[in-house]
Amino acid sequence: MKNRLLEMGIDEENCNKILEMFNKSIEEKDREIADIKLNYEIENVLNSYSVKTNKAVKALLNMEEIKFDENGKLTGIKEQLDNLKGNKDTEYLFNKQEFKGTVPADSYENIPNVEDMNYTQLCAYMEKNGSL
Repeated sequence: MKNRLLEMGIDEENCNKILEMFNKSIEEKDREIADIKLNYEIENVLNSYSVKTNKAVKALLNMEEIKFDENGKLTGIKEQLDNLKGNKDTEYLFNKQEFKGTVPADSYENIPNVEDMNYTQLCAYMEKNGSL
């Protein structure tokens, strides 16, 4: 790159300044890209923990402990989130996972024996529950 600048008629001193500015610009952009990647991965982990407000939980995290390992995996965040989720003071920041769906049917033990009922009891049971 320096040779090209020199061929264009730029003197040595200005050539060095241009290269220095160029290298600083590349370093800044590399840092920005790394920050964007880190924030993206943090947001993904927060979403997987069913966080109510990502911004509030993120403020409680020690960001210096959250880094990428040699394999590109995020480390240091899950332990912190587990501590926050288990702490009574901060557990409200997480959505509680509730079972949604149908109510399981009664077991056979809870169904009364029809043979032991008289007609009035059977009619009352069927009116209350719909059927046997």
